[in-house]
Amino acid sequence: MICRCRERRDGRRILFEINDIVSAAPDTSTFVEGFARVVGIGPAGDIYLIRLDIFPLTAPFPVPSSEFRAAIEAGEILLGQEVELELVPTTQQLTPVEEMKKEKAVSIIAPLFETDEALFDSELRGKLFQKRAKECNVSPRMVRRLFYLYLWGGKSDRALVPRYFKSGGLGLQQAAGSKRRGRKANDKTTASQVPLPAVREQLEKGAKMFFLQGARTLEEAFMETKKMYYKKGTLIESKGKIKENLLPPEKLPSLGQFRYVCEQLKKELGIKVRKVARRIRQKRPNWDFRGWSRDQVPGPGFRFEIDATKVQVRLVSRFNRAKVLKEATLYIIIDVWSGAIVGYALSLHNASWALASQALHNCFTDKQAVFDRLGLNYTSDDWPCHHLPSRLAADRGEFVSDKAGLVPGIGIVVEIMPPMCPERKGKVESAIKDVKHGHSHRLPGRHPKVRMRRENDGTDSAALTIYELEQIIVEIIIGLNHDPVPSDYIPPEMIEDGEEDVTHIGLYRWGLQHYCGHTRKLADTEIYENLMMKGVASLTPRGLYFKSQTFVSPTVVNAVTYKRASGKNGLLVDIRYDEHRADRIWFFDRKAKKWVQALNKDEAVIRRKAAFFELEIFRNEVKRLRRDAKDESLHRKSERDKGIRQIVKQAEEEAREDRRGVSKATRRKDMRGSTELEIEAAKAPTPLLMMPVPPVMPATPVQIGSELQEICQGNDLTPAAEGMSPPIAPLPDQQHPPPEVNKSDLTIGELAMQMWRSRR
Repeated sequence: MICRCRERRDGRRILFEINDIVSAAPDTSTFVEGFARVVGIGPAGDIYLIRLDIFPLTAPFPVPSSEFRAAIEAGEILLGQEVELELVPTTQQLTPVEEMKKEKAVSIIAPLFETDEALFDSELRGKLFQKRAKECNVSPRMVRRLFYLYLWGGKSDRALVPRYFKSGGLGLQQAAGSKRRGRKANDKTTASQVPLPAVREQLEKGAKMFFLQGARTLEEAFMETKKMYYKKGTLIESKGKIKENLLPPEKLPSLGQFRYVCEQLKKELGIKVRKVARRIRQKRPNWDFRGWSRDQVPGPGFRFEIDATKVQVRLVSRFNRAKVLKEATLYIIIDVWSGAIVGYALSLHNASWALASQALHNCFTDKQAVFDRLGLNYTSDDWPCHHLPSRLAADRGEFVSDKAGLVPGIGIVVEIMPPMCPERKGKVESAIKDVKHGHSHRLPGRHPKVRMRRENDGTDSAALTIYELEQIIVEIIIGLNHDPVPSDYIPPEMIEDGEEDVTHIGLYRWGLQHYCGHTRKLADTEIYENLMMKGVASLTPRGLYFKSQTFVSPTVVNAVTYKRASGKNGLLVDIRYDEHRADRIWFFDRKAKKWVQALNKDEAVIRRKAAFFELEIFRNEVKRLRRDAKDESLHRKSERDKGIRQIVKQAEEEAREDRRGVSKATRRKDMRGSTELEIEAAKAPTPLLMMPVPPVMPATPVQIGSELQEICQGNDLTPAAEGMSPPIAPLPDQQHPPPEVNKSDLTIGELAMQMWRSRR
């Protein structure tokens, strides 16, 4: 086709029309290179051109009207150029297939030319391509190609006709049994002569069996397909090697045919992206950076970012360092404008809204309380961050919930980031990386996030408690805040004011004085209602009972109470508490109309400044120790019960033997005398059961009384004279007659026992 352009002049005014073709003058350098077509005039008067001699075609580009007219007047751009384009002469000679494809292409791009938005707005053009591709179930690349091709052909439908004459075909579907179509191979000796319809069935089976599973590459799957369906035999060599003989090259399908069949099957089966063979962890797509997180952030406090992470450091219990705990969760809040870390929260609990609200509370409150609790030698001037932001960027995990609805209620605009997009809050991600890995401190119990085989998990070297880890993290945060900021962060006014502190915290401090209006503060009542952790305590006569602790206050009778919905009787009180301080809680006083503290009744908790999660660990440890002690006590009790039962059994047998032939009245007779004899017998220095008792002849009461009187008048009443050795007990095998015992060698109790036995 020959496109003729007309150049008309009316005085000094140059006239040109849409679809006019221009070119650069010889030996000149201008904004037009080669040949270009005028496709439109924008709302601002810009001339839009599209290159005709570049393939693939590129998007139309604007040229200011003044520059375009000036270049024409200067002779740098020539009008009325004759260019021959490869278009079909007329649409009447099109085959049914070509006509069908042309109509389909026209229907795809027709809505894009109803307005000029797709032509003049480059940003909107891409969105329209995406939208139209989704509506027509085609790729955006196809919509873009047809759009540019239509402009290239001067907005003629003939430009959308398939160019089969360039590929050697006629546009008709190849029939089975016909010769192979397509471009001819350069090396005809190894070229395939097999048409695709003759081998499509075998290639589809091979693609489904070997390629689409993802275990082989395209060439490996093609080789396996040829070995399965296009083998003329097997050759066994003399050394036992087996070699499969394939058909001649002209009778084999080509790799291009196999690739084409695989692409068609992926579209039919809905496989959009095939995994790379033999790759376990697929390569992540490259990020498309379109700016910086600090762009359009006017000052400190305008936008904070918050995120949580697991600290890969094994902790131990502060009550018993032999007990290893799990990893702690760390929340970090960073100011985007200055890069200063403005708040944090560390806990053994998992990431949740309760922990995120604790980080916001730390971000808002004065850091002097943190330094006093941790015993660090810093002041509030070292970390002057006690504000809330105007905007807060966070993940959807914690802030998409009913509990997090109070954050917008206090005036903070919450920006929920999409999942799996860490680049959308890169500031806090970078800060977390610096806190965890941007130092050279040796932390016992540290271990990698993804451990390899037999790699240490930090259990053997764990030594830090959560209190000590928090001290280290605060020290690291202070160090990061006092690092210098990049040069682009420093405003010129800061240097003009003579400010020399160009650190992150220095920039934050200076910005609070010169970029006001972006930070927020809350009243104490709003802090307790919105940012403190919520809980429910039971009102008892001793005070408020919460998490196995009792808290007392003189004004606890004024607490706002309500009844239980079910279960035990009693009143409940809504409270607020800090997880790191178990020495106090807050309840709302209905008379004073404010939140009042209730102190822990346990002085040890106040003295040790323990946290609630530490008390929980302590309680679990105490329960375990008490359980072990109770089990040991029950075991020993079982052993004692055996001895007691043996004593009782032996006593019952002896008593049964002694009661034989004795009446009940006789046994109850003279109980007072028997008791006195028992008391006298208890005075014996040696057990009576161990002393041999000689047989004593019965005696009358008068004789007994005279014998006692005679013995009492004696001088030697000890069981053995001084200097005499104690008697040696005979061996069980030896039979010795009982030794004769002199009455003067017995005590009064022993003698009374002998007389009592003789009377029986």
